[in-house]
Amino acid sequence: NFLKIRDKRASPFAKEFVSCSCYRAYSSALKPANKVLQNMPACALPRSHALLKALAASAITICILACAVDAQASGENVILSDGTCPSTSNAGQYFDPTSYSCVACPTGMQGVSAQPTCACPPSHKEVSEACEACPENHMRSLSLPSICLPCNGSALSSAQAGDVVTQSSYDSSTTTCTCPGGYILDDQLSPGNVSTNGGMFCRSCPSNSVSSSDGSTCISCADPLMVRDSSNTCVCPIEFGLVAVNGFCVDSSAWSSISGRFAASAYASLTYGPTIDANNAEVSTFEVTDSLLMKELFPAAAASCLKYKDATEKGTESSQSCQSLANLCVLAGYDEDHPACSLLTEFRATEGITQYNFDDWTRLFPWVVYDKEGPLEAPVSTRVARTVALAGEKGFLNFTLSSFDVNGTWLGFESLQSQLVQCPASQDKITSLRRFGTNADIECTLDVESLYNASKSIHRGGLKFYELFLNDDSNALYPVPVVDLTLQQKNAFPNTGADKNLVATNVLTRRFIVSDFASGLKLATQSGSSTAVESAVAVKLATKIQLRVTLRSASDNTIYPPMLFIEYQGREMPFKQQDARQATVSTHSQYTMNLDNFWRTQEILLILSLVVIAFRWLVTAFSIVRAQQSTPLSSKEYLHILAELLGTTANIFFVWIFLVTGYWWVFFKLQADVSILLPVENPPGRFVAILIVSGVFKVLHALHITWSAGDIDIFLMDWEKPSPSSSNQPQEVPAVSIWRTLFVANEWNELQDVRDVSLQNTLIISLFFLVGLKWQYVAVPHPDERDLSEGNINWMIDFFFSQLIFWAVALVQLVYARTLKKQFIEDILGQFVDLLSLANVSIFILDSRFHGYYLHGRSVHERADCTMLDMARQIKTEEDGMVPKRGLDASSEDQVFEVYLNNEARHAYDEKFGKAMEAVVNDSKKFGGALPNKEKSSSAGQESLVKAKHALNVYLKDVVDTVAVAGSSQLQEKPYVHRLLNLHPEMAGSDKPRFFIDQSNAFARVLPVGHELDLLLFESLLFAMFRLATGDLTVAAVITMLIADILAWLRHQTAESNLATKSLVDSRFLI
Repeated sequence: NFLKIRDKRASPFAKEFVSCSCYRAYSSALKPANKVLQNMPACALPRSHALLKALAASAITICILACAVDAQASGENVILSDGTCPSTSNAGQYFDPTSYSCVACPTGMQGVSAQPTCACPPSHKEVSEACEACPENHMRSLSLPSICLPCNGSALSSAQAGDVVTQSSYDSSTTTCTCPGGYILDDQLSPGNVSTNGGMFCRSCPSNSVSSSDGSTCISCADPLMVRDSSNTCVCPIEFGLVAVNGFCVDSSAWSSISGRFAASAYASLTYGPTIDANNAEVSTFEVTDSLLMKELFPAAAASCLKYKDATEKGTESSQSCQSLANLCVLAGYDEDHPACSLLTEFRATEGITQYNFDDWTRLFPWVVYDKEGPLEAPVSTRVARTVALAGEKGFLNFTLSSFDVNGTWLGFESLQSQLVQCPASQDKITSLRRFGTNADIECTLDVESLYNASKSIHRGGLKFYELFLNDDSNALYPVPVVDLTLQQKNAFPNTGADKNLVATNVLTRRFIVSDFASGLKLATQSGSSTAVESAVAVKLATKIQLRVTLRSASDNTIYPPMLFIEYQGREMPFKQQDARQATVSTHSQYTMNLDNFWRTQEILLILSLVVIAFRWLVTAFSIVRAQQSTPLSSKEYLHILAELLGTTANIFFVWIFLVTGYWWVFFKLQADVSILLPVENPPGRFVAILIVSGVFKVLHALHITWSAGDIDIFLMDWEKPSPSSSNQPQEVPAVSIWRTLFVANEWNELQDVRDVSLQNTLIISLFFLVGLKWQYVAVPHPDERDLSEGNINWMIDFFFSQLIFWAVALVQLVYARTLKKQFIEDILGQFVDLLSLANVSIFILDSRFHGYYLHGRSVHERADCTMLDMARQIKTEEDGMVPKRGLDASSEDQVFEVYLNNEARHAYDEKFGKAMEAVVNDSKKFGGALPNKEKSSSAGQESLVKAKHALNVYLKDVVDTVAVAGSSQLQEKPYVHRLLNLHPEMAGSDKPRFFIDQSNAFARVLPVGHELDLLLFESLLFAMFRLATGDLTVAAVITMLIADILAWLRHQTAESNLATKSLVDSRFLI
């Protein structure tokens, strides 16, 4: 670290540190290692020995400190950041920028401070790079260093002598020529005309300046009204009624009346609004006391403006003082109680004449604040004579800025270009702020300390005040109202939320600043010094500037007066936290219109959506209650009803959001002429609320779907008959192979993970279009769908377009899976039903207490346990039509049915299944309550389970046979209205189950593939919500994929466990 030039005391010792030349002088301090270290420099110690390394570090530290003392005492070369050589031998050295060191001057010469050069003393002239002494009463010429000139100026003519020029005198103590106060030493009678004969003489400084202490330069007085007195001091001329206040001249009588009303502590204090303190914490207000700028400018501005108010003839200088007073009011944050604002309001009230038909604009005083008593409509709802378009000359708005210096000097008019932009940006980006219909945004993070340091080289930090005007069609200027969102008056913030909704209590202003690095300066004495220097306690930045233009009428393309919204933030200095130095600033343009009619229409549509939700839910609830056959609803049914309500609400809300956002995309992005502009709020609160409600409801609905997968009743019915060899021996349980049942169970288990749409493919392809091809920038708010330039997006347009891409990719997959793939490649559900017929196994499913599905798989052949050759022969006989059809009714191919049980059938099923579960429970008690595994199982328990399973199999076969015998009387098609509304039939009082032909494979509702649209909507809403939350499409896609995978894993685990439990198939056989 000592090798780095960090400050004026750390850097001189780099050389001594490297050489360790001072080590031996201090080795006595290292008593434990003195013998080891005595004859070697500390930096040369062996690195391998840990102890010696530690001791070496101690030695080096002592060496550095000792060398520091020696260097300061002996005056060795010191490299400083300002390029000077401040040691005792400075007079004979100069700074060499090549070696960054102090080098000796030639004999007799002296180094020139902060310059890489040497010069002779004033009493010597330069001769061949050497110094030669001047005669007595002479000194080296200021213009020609090679000659000496006398000090008495004897050759001056009487015409040259007088107030402007006088003779110099010789000072033997300094061996130089000197001048009286108010004069500076000179040797040129006129530029280029050196007084070689007349010698050195004294030239008078201007009357409003004094000479420096060494008589080399004239120093202007702080105030142009000041004059130099006989003691070479700037004073205010009392004969003109002026008095000095804080170094400036003010009218004594006017200041007397003002100073009697306002103490210095009042006008020199400022209150900043929201401020980030030095520790990077936000405070609501920050007090700046004893502001140097306010102390300097307020007395003169207030006193001169008071004289201007009372004067019969108004002068330009006094008018400037009123402008300065207005600027000070702006710095005070338009605080009504601050003396600058209080006086300005008071002075303006005396002028009754207004101009340009603005009641707030008095003729002779600055207009900085709109009258709060007047109607708000006047400044913001007036028709402006400016027509707009989306292209051509009228597609860009022109603005003019009137600018002022802090002292009130008018700097003139200037066209609005980049004055409101603090970030580095291209000209096209800056110009887009004025492009009608384009909501442009320029944002960056700035280093406040760097900005402040740069401002110190500019007079008063480059502080500049602006008033903004719109150029209308005739190029006349129309004033633009300004809304300071952080404005504070009487401990309140009247403009909070004004950028979202203007109300009568808002305070509108005219004059504004972009940055303020001057008002927070004050004089402070630094530690170790008695001299007071300027230091900043706080600075102020406009962190958010928004230019808003509202379309008045789309029919004639006129606009309301533009509005400028500004949000300021103070920064306490000096910074204690690195993060406190960073400030995010932005400049926006926003083009909008009154959308009350649009939102009213959307509210009507939303109400209609709620009606649809209520109707759909009531139908679902009615159907569920009806299916219970007067049985009281259980918690499962209540949960089902609630889940249906949540799912239906999410579905309808999503459709509402999609249509509303689609409206904006179509009518805003595709418009050729001005017809509609985007809302001010981005995103609108109601959009976010409905999106969140829809997303949360869909998440809960998806969780219910996952839970339901583990709550269905499912049983595999085996129709196989015992082989002839085993049928002759009476058995309680038929001796048939279990492998067919296990095979079917595993196929069903695989179906529980199958979906038609791949979320991974959907997200990857969507990201390809949105991110890879930059289609996401279609949502940048400008009315040109072909413009893909980057910028801040509009969230409503982004939602519609990203969802449009997502659903387009998903629906292509869905249509392909259910048409081309199903027809020509693979019909997963149909093939599974065919597999059941080959395996001679049926599946009985109940997704609620009285409702379910039956998949008929009884083989039309004698046996399913057969050789490959026998199976081929069986299939051939089917192809030839030599066997009955596979349907439950031998005359049809219908194998899938929707089933509604009556009370007796459900009771019988529960009884049979209960006995099977009782066998499992009893078996588990032998193992401490845990279910048996493949290492531990009870043969007796397994035998009981097999018997109970067989009994349930026989019962269900009897139910199916009864239906098959009844034929068409019980095998019916569900009425169209019931299918459309998913209504259950009336089963109260029914004495037998009812089977309805299911030609659409509705049994898929117990599988993920049957909830494809629900799951897609769940995933798309997740994608939309995380896109809104993170602002990044890729991050949103990754999070969506992660959550969907977790839910899929939960669904798989739940469904597989349920299959093993309810089908009485040992989970060890599910793979």
